[in-house]
Amino acid sequence: MKSSLYKQVIFDLGGVLFYWNPKEVSRLLKEKDPDFPLHIEKIIYTQTWTDLDAGILSLEEAVQQLSTWYPRQYIERFVSLSLEKLVPLEKGISLLKQVQAKEKQTFILSNISGEFFKKISLYKSLLDSFDGAVFSYEIHTVKPHRKIYQFLLDKYFLKPEECLFIDDSLANVATAQKMGIDAIVCQEHQHVHDELLRLKII
Repeated sequence: MKSSLYKQVIFDLGGVLFYWNPKEVSRLLKEKDPDFPLHIEKIIYTQTWTDLDAGILSLEEAVQQLSTWYPRQYIERFVSLSLEKLVPLEKGISLLKQVQAKEKQTFILSNISGEFFKKISLYKSLLDSFDGAVFSYEIHTVKPHRKIYQFLLDKYFLKPEECLFIDDSLANVATAQKMGIDAIVCQEHQHVHDELLRLKII
């Protein structure tokens, strides 16, 4: 990675700047109700959830389809608690502010449905601090497909080699790298912090 050339840092939302841990949500629900189905978080890997993130299905339509996997009340409780816990992560926001303090442009590239975005939009001042954003539900395509990355680059006239991408998904990071965008996997915020320091971004 070539630190001196980075002008923009692109952030994912879930797992990076906002809490997103479906496995933990499933565990909490199971803890409260022994009858709650184990591993219900696997629904987020279905085509139905992908279509929800892509804005192809509404949340109601997605819940209806997913109810063929699990009883509807469990799907609704999983979605409800996931939304409730979708709040900013202190460690992620700290990294963002440190990057912005160094006068780097910051952007959002996120897989998110319209209904989940409504929760994110409550944090208006945070969203307004970015120089731009692309949300999957608005353009009907999701990471790790190349199209969504290219859309961001084209919309804001960004050069891949001048961007650094931070995402909690290995697959999403891999696509970015294939497109010439350097990237960091956010599995631990301390690791991201250390990499940003090493690259002299913060």
